[in-house]
Amino acid sequence: MPTPISTLKTTPLPWWSWLVPILILHLGSEVSSIFKYAPGAALYYLPTSIGLILINWWGPKRIVPAMYINAIISAHLWDVGPWYYWPLFALPETIFIYTSWYLVRHYGNGKYWLRDNNTLTYFLVFGILIPVVLEILLLEIVYVSTGERAVDALLFTIIRSSLGEFISNFGLTLPVLYFFTPVMSRKMLLIESIDISPLKLFLTKRQIKEIAAIALVLLTLSLTIPFEKYWYVYGIFSLAMAIRYGFSQAILTNTYIFLLTYIIPLTQNNQNSKVETMELDFTNIYLGTSLLYVFSAIIGRVISDVTLAEKKIISQVRQLEIANDELETSNKELDRFAYSVSHDLSAPLKSILGLINISKITESKDDFRLYFDKIELSVKKLESFIYEILDFSRNKRKELELESVNIKDLFLDLLESLKHTGGG
Repeated sequence: MPTPISTLKTTPLPWWSWLVPILILHLGSEVSSIFKYAPGAALYYLPTSIGLILINWWGPKRIVPAMYINAIISAHLWDVGPWYYWPLFALPETIFIYTSWYLVRHYGNGKYWLRDNNTLTYFLVFGILIPVVLEILLLEIVYVSTGERAVDALLFTIIRSSLGEFISNFGLTLPVLYFFTPVMSRKMLLIESIDISPLKLFLTKRQIKEIAAIALVLLTLSLTIPFEKYWYVYGIFSLAMAIRYGFSQAILTNTYIFLLTYIIPLTQNNQNSKVETMELDFTNIYLGTSLLYVFSAIIGRVISDVTLAEKKIISQVRQLEIANDELETSNKELDRFAYSVSHDLSAPLKSILGLINISKITESKDDFRLYFDKIELSVKKLESFIYEILDFSRNKRKELELESVNIKDLFLDLLESLKHTGGG
């Protein structure tokens, strides 16, 4: 069932949260211009990824206007159309982040921190895939309408750009939202009041060495073999990390591969090599790497969910064992209590019966009076003991309080209760 946005509890944010988004987004635009290979086109566009993160943390009221304003004032970096077209070019990426936020809230239960497989799947589909396709479709329509793009390659451009944008958003948003949302929550810097337990990433020395070795192998591969021919090798490592270590290491490995194979090579190449790279048919590579990233993330999430479920079951079993031990101890205490109570109850009754038997063989009124007094005393003793049992029952539910006991009086009372039992 969709989660109504109106039911989400909001928390106040500091005043600077209104100003910081546009500064971060513009910095992202400046960095992204490094990856520009043609007017209005870049191999990696940071503002959409940044906006996707911030809108989940701080909501649309702060981020949507900042996204639109930044897209307008940064349009000159992309050499697109005359200035009066810039508000039009700014619409697709603004629509992208709002659509992502809206769909995640209504169909993904708003759980953008990816703590189970369902929320991960919903976020990939409704938070990235559908908004990316919509963004690229609208952007290409704007380009064609303004004469910036030729219509003959429209479909191919939409497919390739959508896959590249999906990989870009996948590579940055997943690790940031997963690892840093708990930190933002603890610092009270989320617009929604959510309770997220901190991540616990405990690795043994052997595991750390293994992960470091894999990272070194991936670095070596990125320097020695062409990515466009052997891109699937990286996916194998990503899947292996997901199966072995779960979701956390899966997305970290994906991010590391993304930096090695996309970002770092682009920053080292010159402008001409970037254009030549884009002239290659990278559609199949984009599709393959996208699927491998998604599969490794989902497999890692499943592995982590199974591990968490196993730990939860083990914890429940241990709690059940403790409860059984406590129940067994309570049963033993109940047996001892029943034995003690039966003995203490029978003593006054035996005393009463003994006095009654004695009274049957005497005819003296003075003796009757003495025996009745003794019987009354035994009844009072019995009544007092019953009250003690009730007090004991109430005291079992209270904290222990220590007090002094007169042993002499206690023994005298005990001897008095056994005086007329008739026992040997």
